[in-house]
Amino acid sequence: MAEALLSLRIIKTIIGLLGIFNNGLVIVVIAKVDFMHSMTNAFICHQAIIDFIGSLLLFLQSNIPIPTPVPETAAGELLCRVWIGDALLWLLFATSTFNLLGLTLERYIAIVFPFRYHCFFSRRPATLMFIFSWVIGLLLKSYSFIIYTVVEGVCKFQRVSVSHVMGPLLIVLQYFIPAGVMLFCYIHITISLKRGALRVAPVPAPLSLKTAPSGVTASTATSGIDAAGSIDPGASSAVKAEDPEAGSSTHRHPVNDQQDSLLRARRNTFKTLVIVFAVFLICWSPSQITFFMFNLGWLKLDFSGPLNVFSTFMVAANCCVNPIIYCIKYKQFQRGVRYLFCGRRERDQFPRP
Repeated sequence: MAEALLSLRIIKTIIGLLGIFNNGLVIVVIAKVDFMHSMTNAFICHQAIIDFIGSLLLFLQSNIPIPTPVPETAAGELLCRVWIGDALLWLLFATSTFNLLGLTLERYIAIVFPFRYHCFFSRRPATLMFIFSWVIGLLLKSYSFIIYTVVEGVCKFQRVSVSHVMGPLLIVLQYFIPAGVMLFCYIHITISLKRGALRVAPVPAPLSLKTAPSGVTASTATSGIDAAGSIDPGASSAVKAEDPEAGSSTHRHPVNDQQDSLLRARRNTFKTLVIVFAVFLICWSPSQITFFMFNLGWLKLDFSGPLNVFSTFMVAANCCVNPIIYCIKYKQFQRGVRYLFCGRRERDQFPRP
């Protein structure tokens, strides 16, 4: 299986380089462009930082030679458990999963429960969620530090007495539960957005700038309507936060225009994140299902075999694919890239919200 391992090394190197560039671009755009400074984009930036570190680690692991034989010393054991056994890499993968869960919950609360949004997603709670994603990742993957050891100069996987319990339990905690929660959130968000569309669409006699009653302006008429069709005092600013062009229209129907702009902006973000979630499932499922069956004793796994090589490749690929999705699907990120790289003329077209 030397050819398979060589192929995996080449693939990891390519994925690592792509991930470094792609996630680096996301970090720079969100950090440098003012209208990208929203809570949703903070989670996306944190995701990119995690994936950037993971991609860098992939590249280094694939190209830094490992001493052969591995010394049977404390340093050799540390090298085996942390580096060769991929414990550090899987720690980043797990942290990425829980940050994606946090990003999903942020969108879920913003769309389904807008009145409660600022209770859960002000700066301090969001920071605590970022820290939590690292802590829970470290706790879950600490098990990986004990299942590898040096045997006769070779770093090998070893079963421990609780492997048949801890292995499946950790996979349930790090994959099945987060995936189930995210699936529920996206289904509920879909229902809420459809209800919001029904409330926004049938507007038989929208207010206009000419026909609005005395004392009622476009901004006062539209502030307070969120993407789900509910009354939300912060909705007017949310339009600008999620879509810098939203709310700038001078058309004849400003109420319907701003409602529709907010709904379209949230739909675009939602669709982008649904694709990110779907790709997450595609990339993670082969590995997690395989290891779940292996830990239960239902499957014999060759760690150098094609099944493990393929499943590992899929998880690694998840590090570099999200920025590609943003470039293709996320309109605000597309504008951010143009704003940053296309010069002053392009910046004048997208003034600060």
